[in-house]
Amino acid sequence: MHVNRTEASGGAARLRAASGILGVLLLGANAFGAAEGPAGRWADHTPEFRHILWTTEPKVFTLRYTGAVPPATNVVYTVTDLWERNVWRGTASLRGNGWARIRLDPPGDTGLRAVGWYRLAVEAAGTAALDIDFAVVPPHSPMDPEASFFGIAGSFGGYRNAGPWLNAVTVIPAARLGARWVRITSGWSDLQEAPDAPVDWAFYEQAVAAAEAHGMRVFPMMGTTPAFAVDPAIARPRTHRGDLLRRISMPPREDAWRAFLGEAVQRFGGRVPYWEIWNEPNGAGHWPGGDPERFARFFNLSGRIIRAADPGARIVMGGTTGVKPDWITAFLDAGADPDYLDVVAVHPYRHPDAIPERGFSEAPRGYGHAPLLEDLRGVSELTARLPPLPGGRRRQLWCTESGYNTGGAMAAALHAPVSPRQQAQMLVRTMCLARAAGVDRFFWFRLCDTYGGGLGLLGNADRRFMPKPAYVAYAVLERMTGAASACRLLAGQPEGVFVVRCDLPDGPVWVAWALQPDTAWTPPAVLGPAPRVTDMMGGAAAQIGSATPPALRLAPDPVYVTASAAR
Repeated sequence: MHVNRTEASGGAARLRAASGILGVLLLGANAFGAAEGPAGRWADHTPEFRHILWTTEPKVFTLRYTGAVPPATNVVYTVTDLWERNVWRGTASLRGNGWARIRLDPPGDTGLRAVGWYRLAVEAAGTAALDIDFAVVPPHSPMDPEASFFGIAGSFGGYRNAGPWLNAVTVIPAARLGARWVRITSGWSDLQEAPDAPVDWAFYEQAVAAAEAHGMRVFPMMGTTPAFAVDPAIARPRTHRGDLLRRISMPPREDAWRAFLGEAVQRFGGRVPYWEIWNEPNGAGHWPGGDPERFARFFNLSGRIIRAADPGARIVMGGTTGVKPDWITAFLDAGADPDYLDVVAVHPYRHPDAIPERGFSEAPRGYGHAPLLEDLRGVSELTARLPPLPGGRRRQLWCTESGYNTGGAMAAALHAPVSPRQQAQMLVRTMCLARAAGVDRFFWFRLCDTYGGGLGLLGNADRRFMPKPAYVAYAVLERMTGAASACRLLAGQPEGVFVVRCDLPDGPVWVAWALQPDTAWTPPAVLGPAPRVTDMMGGAAAQIGSATPPALRLAPDPVYVTASAAR
């Protein structure tokens, strides 16, 4: 059952009543987990990842003031939603030892919904305000990962200083998100210190076990060559930026690669069903010259190693930076064995001005020059033309990375920042269009921000990994469409209106949006006289009016439309 659809059918009143029943307990923290006042300091003492809450569980957050002079006996708090609407305001007592708790348990029609993204601002006389961003999401239904479209990507400790390691605690936000697959880097350069040293598999053991405990699967990207394993016969070239290619991006010696990759597949065979070979091999910053011929030879070697260790393993081509069917064709023409190519993978990053629905003439090809649907269909058609796989297996198309940056020091124009609300919009629209284009699995990059950029659905450690609106947008999209057997973009819509129909066992869901606000759209008659409308944060949206035919006002924020109870 899709919780959001049920909530939508009940309307805003039911959602607001649910908020009172839940008795959400919340506390504040600012961007750095603390704020200075004239005489003291506020700090957030909430455990990390406790800003992501089920609708059905107790929520407890803790705030503490330390200083010689208490600022006040009470703190004042205000809750706003994504659209900056005030949904609740109240006060809480500051205890004598400086601890405070704020319980949001409002009676009646307060505007605070059970599902959504919220910001809680805390104020006290003479002290700076503290903000906390929190998400409330419904539990998801169990699902076989093989049937799921939804994945999340990140380093997860695969590179030093690149986010938290994946373990029993850090897997929680990925699981609550609704992702059934977690893409991680192998971190070979971190796992083995010397050629005669054993590989330290502790990271992999805890990552695989943590994912399995939540019904998820780990999907590793194998790469990052340690210095001792770099092939000395290959000169380090310069990248497109003019600097020498990093050693971890250099091809490894065959003997060292055979030992490392073979041991990994033997150790985790069956528990890890898919193995990705390298990352963005068409990029001069990840593979010498982005050379497809050299990579074809390396891919075939990797395929032989994997199949020798686990004949049932599935092999994924390293996802290309951008959507690059010409490079994939060159890779195949250079002799890449299609029998090893179970999955073709791309990274459809786009220039922020190249919205998914439209091309942007100044963007490079493969990065938003054409509409996303056109780019992905080009690769989908190429994939369909390849020889069939042994045993009649169907070859798949995956997006193993894609995302939008909300801030940070990312030099490439490709990752110029967008607002958190825009990130949420683009996530839903990108993933829906990708699914309509024939993509079988999509990994959003990434779960957590790093100090080099804001691509994550959660903030970085300084932000105490608080959720962004895109986190809730992903969770709602998974709850509303996760069980879909097929999704397709509907033709014949008004200019600037996009509608993706997803077919689910209990009836279809229409995901609809417009490029301009306040754009009229007439839902299909099959939806009945009073369709249910759910906004991208999981709440009941404005209902369709009584005009004949009924019209819904669309905007860049996608909505989910389902049939009325009585048709």
